Amino acid sequence: MPKLNANGIDIAYETYGEASGSTIVMIQGLGMPLIAWPPPIIDRLTAAGYHVIALDNRDTGLSETFHDAGVPNIAWQWFRFRIGLKPRVLYGLRDMAQDVASLMARLDVRDAHVVGVSMGGMIGQRLAIDHGCRVSSLVSIMSTTGNPRLPRPEPEVLKKLLISSPGFEVDFNYLEERLRNMYARGMTRGGIARQMLAIGADGDRRAELRKLDIPT
Repeated sequence: MPKLNANGIDIAYETYGEASGSTIVMIQGLGMPLIAWPPPIIDRLTAAGYHVIALDNRDTGLSETFHDAGVPNIAWQWFRFRIGLKPRVLYGLRDMAQDVASLMARLDVRDAHVVGVSMGGMIGQRLAIDHGCRVSSLVSIMSTTGNPRLPRPEPEVLKKLLISSPGFEVDFNYLEERLRNMYARGMTRGGIARQMLAIGADGDRRAELRKLDIPT
């Protein structure tokens, strides 16, 4: 598994496809290592001629972790966030976006189509805001702008989201293997907590996002 020192920390990554193709940078969500991307998605992108770079975010997978910082008190820090105070964080989404920009620079990738899911979508948004020349297009999947007034999902909706659709057959052996591999690669309570606080501390990005002029 290749690693590079980017933004002062070690970032693990994988590349797929021919380097001569247009590059897609794929950023995973909260606590999720890069192997959470379904292989058929990667295969379809490389078959279409794209050069794909996927990375483990800091505090996830084989990238650098910050276990010595301990597990933050999420309840207290999120209470601060909900009453309008910024939570105290070890790092923020801006740092995580800088990780991606620095990794791209180390890999001699001038710009890329950026695809982020959930927290990865937020990192992609912050990357486009802070490092616009690096982002030729942005795909932000099931993510958020940080608008604190967005409604929370109803409990019944959350329940449904935890149950797979009867319209799609599930191979539970395959699913179990993927989950075991993700946990083995590195998914920790402390890392997830620190990433959650990074999300809360970044605040509302709507005003900055309105200034973007890229396909999104």
